[in-house]
Amino acid sequence: MPEALEALFWHFCHPLVSTSGQISTLGFLYGLGTEKYRQNVYKDTGQRLTQLQANKDREAFRAAFPEFYRWQQTYGAKHEWESRSALGWRRVVAPDKDNKPKYTERLNGPIQSTAGDILYLTLKKLATDPCPSTHFLLSVHDELVLECPKEDARGVALWLKAKMGEAMEEILGAELGGAKCAEVGYGRSWGECVELEES
Repeated sequence: MPEALEALFWHFCHPLVSTSGQISTLGFLYGLGTEKYRQNVYKDTGQRLTQLQANKDREAFRAAFPEFYRWQQTYGAKHEWESRSALGWRRVVAPDKDNKPKYTERLNGPIQSTAGDILYLTLKKLATDPCPSTHFLLSVHDELVLECPKEDARGVALWLKAKMGEAMEEILGAELGGAKCAEVGYGRSWGECVELEES
């Protein structure tokens, strides 16, 4: 990357997720069972959880998000082969071992598809109101990477964060949109990225 350019890295920041609770939150968000959760924790951290600790973690998630847990129970149990995003995009659910709609895919479908809605609307907003000398490089999962002159990096980061907040608010409402719904950083690479601090 040329010396004069900075890359801006943005990623969707789900309001339920914190760095320390990411493994359990993301796992239980999609209906992960405790055994698979234990395997993921070991794979990601090297820590071996007991079944008792995994059960406690799952119960803590359910207690922290009781309305979401109720949604999981009702929506995940439906015998429907399609799920929909907030904007109505259709996603077909794979079968489980008993040839029923897979529980974890039923939960994953509307969440992941709605994240796609937000990403596509953000890209549209960036294209409709472009920032001079800024170029879109790529999108990876829930992240966008842009390139701009180094001296413009902070201003472009603020612009990007505002567009993301607008998209989130349009799709999910004011409670989940706004300044805290996205994290933006900039630097010459992901390894050198510093998070945008607003004053």
